[in-house]
Amino acid sequence: MELESEGLHEVRHVLAMNFFIAGPLREQASAFLAAYRRWISVVGEKRFRFYATETMSKHAKVNAKTLEMLPSWLAEAGATREFISIELKDGEAYNDTPRWMFKVHSEEAQFADPEFDRLALLQLTVPADEGLHEVIQDYFFDTCHSLPVRYAAAGHALQTSPYFEEESQSFAWAKSIRHPGLDLLVGINDLWAVGRDGVKTVNWLTMIDTELAGELGGTSTLARSVSNPVSVTELPTGLVFRADKLPQLGDVNRGDALPGYKQVDQLLRPLIERAESLAKSFDVETDDGTATERWYNRFNTAS
Repeated sequence: MELESEGLHEVRHVLAMNFFIAGPLREQASAFLAAYRRWISVVGEKRFRFYATETMSKHAKVNAKTLEMLPSWLAEAGATREFISIELKDGEAYNDTPRWMFKVHSEEAQFADPEFDRLALLQLTVPADEGLHEVIQDYFFDTCHSLPVRYAAAGHALQTSPYFEEESQSFAWAKSIRHPGLDLLVGINDLWAVGRDGVKTVNWLTMIDTELAGELGGTSTLARSVSNPVSVTELPTGLVFRADKLPQLGDVNRGDALPGYKQVDQLLRPLIERAESLAKSFDVETDDGTATERWYNRFNTAS
């Protein structure tokens, strides 16, 4: 599931959480800071070795002040910060693809513009092989309760690299087509796809808010529409689908097309098609022009 070349990981297999949040983040600074502090306590400060902000062309080594940059930005009184954007990661070198990661990207100054059409992104990853699905589940529900999340997904994913875009995305795309339970993490491009009201993909856990659920008949109707192995938890702000008891990969070559995931995909299909229409193309070496469309429809074509 991973791609390595000359000692560097170009693709990492992770458990990921992606939260798309109504900004600006500074309006919910206390809740967001609590989510950040909780994640640091889960991961441990020493996990993070490199960081980058929106102005940096490559990752630099974490220093004594790095972990307080985000709290400092959120605490600025009366300031108008254009971005709140930072990535913290592990790895053996600045261009090593991480297993442990914290990423936030919010175009704070843009949220005052009624024409602005994107949400803020909070993206978190842990190694897929360390049995942390319960940690992921607890954190996922807590964050969906405490922040104005419009859409979120959590489960297996492949972390691609901005330093090896074509190689990493080509490898990850092929794996995800075979194993549809794998999301592809492609950085800020995910924000372009989701916009303000799209769903990029379903995963083990998938949350949509009340407004998005309303487009599909409402939370109660959606909750009544699922069957085993899918379960639904209704929240004050929306609902969470759990596609199976544990995160799954699937393998269409062996007839495992993830029926629970496919069921949620079908329920949310109008919102997924909306994201597909906005998505930037994956950087796939063998793309004949259909790679992105095939990925967004991988649960439809799986048998």
